[in-house]
Amino acid sequence: MAAHTFYNAYVKVIGPQRFTHGEIVALGNLFQVTLENDTALINEIRAYYHRVGLPLSLADLGVTQAEQLNSLAEYMAKPDNVRMQSIFPNITATTIRKTLAKLI
Repeated sequence: MAAHTFYNAYVKVIGPQRFTHGEIVALGNLFQVTLENDTALINEIRAYYHRVGLPLSLADLGVTQAEQLNSLAEYMAKPDNVRMQSIFPNITATTIRKTLAKLI
């Protein structure tokens, strides 16, 4: 769920640019397991993404500015964001921003 929330935020804030739905959602998956702090799964996903050439960082998707990070976090934390709020009730932009920062 957070992977598609990340995708929606990315397309809204950054724009579709040159990356595919799958590439953006892939980083969204990494965002979700990072948010869940599942170290074993993070390492497994990172190794797989590296092997197949999927993005491993926000920079890989062209997100390099602090204001982009802040805008993504704000968009993802909206109270009416049913996808995100259903699995992470009352999540804040601060929590999301801190997690996104781990993907820089």
